[in-house]
Amino acid sequence: MVERTQLTARTEPLKEPAIVSGAERLRAAGHWLLGAAPDLAQSRFEWGEGDVTFLRCGGLFTAISMRRAIVHAAADSASPRLVDGFLEEAFDGGPVIAAYGLDPYYALVPASTAFRWAEPGAQCLPSRQLLTVPPVDRSTYENRASYWPVPMRPGALLASLTLRRWWSPSSSPTR
Repeated sequence: MVERTQLTARTEPLKEPAIVSGAERLRAAGHWLLGAAPDLAQSRFEWGEGDVTFLRCGGLFTAISMRRAIVHAAADSASPRLVDGFLEEAFDGGPVIAAYGLDPYYALVPASTAFRWAEPGAQCLPSRQLLTVPPVDRSTYENRASYWPVPMRPGALLASLTLRRWWSPSSSPTR
């Protein structure tokens, strides 16, 4: 007969509030995103070198592709700084990637969005599509390189409803 031992854990309340730094949050977001890497070692290496990597849509997330001209018209500006602020507000802080040369922009959305997306003028990337993703700590425009105008945060996928509100031709984007 197997003897069962009851384990009890002693828990003590924290003496001080736990503080999580921005760098730790970025690292957590990066680890989560790497769950979509077709080759984890390769993606870690590329990000470690400050390069973009390919992540696969469909499992953890997908992306809505938005043309630069449309985003700039909605933001009423082509200035990366002003467009970044517009995207932050328009997408309620949901993550957005600006591809090399700022065309297109990609809003990260839950993977299930692909099954119901039917908005004209913006393409939802299909499952298994590879997306070029910059390192999570690249959040400023520099030399036309890919970056995060709205940085990735742990679990902060853009709600597709928010995107539809902004994208819908019947509603005017916030300016």
